[in-house]
Amino acid sequence: IEELGVNGKVRCNNRSTTMMIAARNGSQKCLEYFLSTGFEIEPHCNIDQMTPVHYAAIANSVECLELLHAHGFPLESENIDEKTPLQLAAALGCNFTLTWLINHGCDPRRSDSIGETALLLAQINNRDECIKILTPYYD
Repeated sequence: IEELGVNGKVRCNNRSTTMMIAARNGSQKCLEYFLSTGFEIEPHCNIDQMTPVHYAAIANSVECLELLHAHGFPLESENIDEKTPLQLAAALGCNFTLTWLINHGCDPRRSDSIGETALLLAQINNRDECIKILTPYYD
């Protein structure tokens, strides 16, 4: 990657890092490289306070979540709207990462800044599989 001229310190217009972009694209190999070389191991937030974990969750990439978690990235970080990776996964129908996050201790009943829970976000967006996964936590 370095031979290609990738600079891990460069950020996009929205302040996203190369690690965030790799997570957003579900690129496990790029994340492995960045993490193994110490690339960008710092607080990773862009202007929306999104982290690589948020992006891995909405990419529905369990592999990327596992890598980030193994390197100590918090699973329940909040973005600017206080939405967690789990809530975004539910809203976007990312049932694999939703299940993984629940199985790794994330709170499916947590609400964001306007009181929306993962279940409500799944219902609003007609994410039937996510609704099935989340409903037992609300009974």
